[in-house]
Amino acid sequence: IIKEKIYTLFMKIIFFTEVYLPTINGVVTSINSFTGELVRRGHEVYIFTPSNPLAKKDPANVFRVPASSLAVNKDYFWSHPDKNTFGLLKSLKPDIIHTHHQFNMGWFALKSAKTLKIPLIDTYHTLLPDYVHHVPFFGKIEPFKSLLIGLLNDKTIKFSQQVDVLISPSHALASWLKKI
Repeated sequence: IIKEKIYTLFMKIIFFTEVYLPTINGVVTSINSFTGELVRRGHEVYIFTPSNPLAKKDPANVFRVPASSLAVNKDYFWSHPDKNTFGLLKSLKPDIIHTHHQFNMGWFALKSAKTLKIPLIDTYHTLLPDYVHHVPFFGKIEPFKSLLIGLLNDKTIKFSQQVDVLISPSHALASWLKKI
């Protein structure tokens, strides 16, 4: 009789996101779906997200980082992760970091993963150049619109080349990411 040993790896996973509850959108829904399934499989999942004055009492696995209001959209905040954020992250002893945005939280996650020498996953949820028109004034007027799109593409390339795994939730996004 041969006995097989089955090893199960339980991980501490940290999600970084620029938006979370009470906002409801595809990113938040995705994070909640991932969290539920990962916890069901025995993993510990923690969520780092900007402070939001509309947020009620968060569950114990959600940590709010300092943030400023964005005047253009009440659902989004400009995050300011700091040394206290890093201290909390480090104290959790994560096995992996998974970011859902390539803005402040994403760059903070990238720097933290490198410092802690742990893998970084990025899910690229949104074709950002398609949203440039929402930027007040500059997003609607050429040549500013084209400059913003170029800047977003450059930042996407620079960020994506530094992560260990890049996830695209759709074939269209995957094709665009490969193209740029």
